[in-house]
Amino acid sequence: MNDIFYFNLYAVPQFLVALFMLAQGLVVLAQDRRSSLNRAFFLFELAVFIWLVGMGLAYMSVGAESGWFFSKIRFIGVTFIPITTYAFSLYYSEAWRQKPILIGGLILTILALVGLNFEFFTTGAYQYAWGYYIKLSLLGAAPLLLFAIFVPLFCFNFYTKIKQSGLLSKRKWAVYALLAGLLAFFGVLDFLPAFGLVIPFPPLGFLCVGIFATLMSYFILRYNLSDIKII
Repeated sequence: MNDIFYFNLYAVPQFLVALFMLAQGLVVLAQDRRSSLNRAFFLFELAVFIWLVGMGLAYMSVGAESGWFFSKIRFIGVTFIPITTYAFSLYYSEAWRQKPILIGGLILTILALVGLNFEFFTTGAYQYAWGYYIKLSLLGAAPLLLFAIFVPLFCFNFYTKIKQSGLLSKRKWAVYALLAGLLAFFGVLDFLPAFGLVIPFPPLGFLCVGIFATLMSYFILRYNLSDIKII
């Protein structure tokens, strides 16, 4: 084990936030396992968990081969974030007519993941001062297309929810949710080191995603706090 990993302080925030995200997802799922909204939120949190754990393990990797392997594990989570975030917005806004788009997006996501097995998608890993990071080719930017597709749909669904919110208090939370969601999508800046852009510190997009997830979990739970025994 010591030949594969070393202690890297930069990996610690990734692991801590990953565990926090997974715990949030489990708490929301435990509230109502039959709720499509709660299940969609859990799947989003699970994708974030895989992303951050893979990132942390890549940072701690000793060799380029293991750094590349765990970077690809990380990229599985990254690729699922757009579709799971969109799914959450669909159930949140009750936009049932968009389910065919959700299915089509899931198929595109799976196709994007298939590319991880081929060198035309990723050819290795960069070694930065803070750890290993996946090296993407031009075709490796395919997951960015998923963000480009689902960010506008996500915003549309949340804006629709704002218009549907009658009470001022509910509308206020709907606006906060939209703003937090837009902040979360700044996580796409984490793609920059994957194309060789050198930065002196690890990408911080996970903090934006964490803020969004935390606000969403609170927003779900605040209406049924009496059902949550753990609180």
